[in-house]
Amino acid sequence: NWVVQYDGCTFSPDTGGGVAFTNPQRTGPCDVHDRCYQTCGLDRNACDQEFCQNLRYACQDVFGPDRNHCMAVADSMCSGVNLPPPIFFNEGQRKACNCCP
Repeated sequence: NWVVQYDGCTFSPDTGGGVAFTNPQRTGPCDVHDRCYQTCGLDRNACDQEFCQNLRYACQDVFGPDRNHCMAVADSMCSGVNLPPPIFFNEGQRKACNCCP
């Protein structure tokens, strides 16, 4: 059985506008994204779309200028995750499934 290896928000800040994108309960957008990438057979695009939605949703509870900052960080992270090549996705799938190149 594969145990998900959480790494927070790889190459990105763990917070944006006062919002935590990762947490000890592993329920933040980055945590959910780590879990999605390391669940055998899931689709990368679906994982990335869910990640972007979760980032933006996390910013909804922020008000004032911090919300704009949070959304800017979320948009930047969303753009970054969609860049090829899918190294982290392929690695997560290989580990979780023990099947993928």
